Amino acid sequence: ENRRKLPWRGDPPPWDTAGDKRTESRQQSAAKGMRTLSSFFKPKASSEPSPKRQKTSKGHATPISTLKEAEKAEEKSFEISPYHTWVSEIMLQQTRVDTVIRYFPKFLAEFPTVEALAAASTDDVHRVWEGLGYYRRARLLQQGAAFVVSNFKGQIPATSVASLLKIPGIGQYTAGAIASIAGNQRAALVDGNVTRVFHVFGLF
Repeated sequence: ENRRKLPWRGDPPPWDTAGDKRTESRQQSAAKGMRTLSSFFKPKASSEPSPKRQKTSKGHATPISTLKEAEKAEEKSFEISPYHTWVSEIMLQQTRVDTVIRYFPKFLAEFPTVEALAAASTDDVHRVWEGLGYYRRARLLQQGAAFVVSNFKGQIPATSVASLLKIPGIGQYTAGAIASIAGNQRAALVDGNVTRVFHVFGLF
């Protein structure tokens, strides 16, 4: 099948992060041969450099190798479900697919169900979301999860666009995505790009 392998489409890992590789290649090409005067005065690196480290939410430094191992442990196949589709669609708003591929498994490892997300603290949600930006999306996603638990007994109404639109943070496009992808409904997904094309041809 000639399409990208993505976790929210039910594909098993490894997922297609070709975009990351292309970006990295461009950056490496641009950096080649660019030698500045300051490069001549850089101190000589130690023959045994210490491993790169990254601070955790508690402020302690964790080796990058350990973090990568943790990420690999979270790599698994995800079923196509209303909740998974909802999370992926919100993450993909104004964020590159390659970035979302890295955050999607981590988010679901912390909040595997809509009930878990609804019960979590805002600080925990922000902590897992950190790096994706536009935190309002995370807040609305959690508010929506709480609404689903309170009004739909924890079951996302994937077969009804009208019901999906009642959930905070879900607009026409996201409702159509959930209904068509996870609910197997004939629901339209019309975003700004599609609307502009229709305008060009006088169809809107």
